[in-house]
Amino acid sequence: MDGFVFDIEVARRAFDHFDKNKSNDLSKSEILKLAEKLWNTFYPQGPGLDADGRALLAAEIIKAVDDDGNSSISFEEFVPW
Repeated sequence: MDGFVFDIEVARRAFDHFDKNKSNDLSKSEILKLAEKLWNTFYPQGPGLDADGRALLAAEIIKAVDDDGNSSISFEEFVPW
């Protein structure tokens, strides 16, 4: 992406925003909130995301990002994503 510069501090702030319990892992409930935010960001005029849609999107995020298979996302897993 032309002109894009990765900023680890911005990534940390984004991760921390969703890591409400400050466990340094995004739990399933926190990933559900992340999924909803992503949906609303990329499809602002699109249909709303219902509970089933959030669960499906969260499962897809976990599948793509959770390298160690513990059903949560650490900051180290989050950064490359």
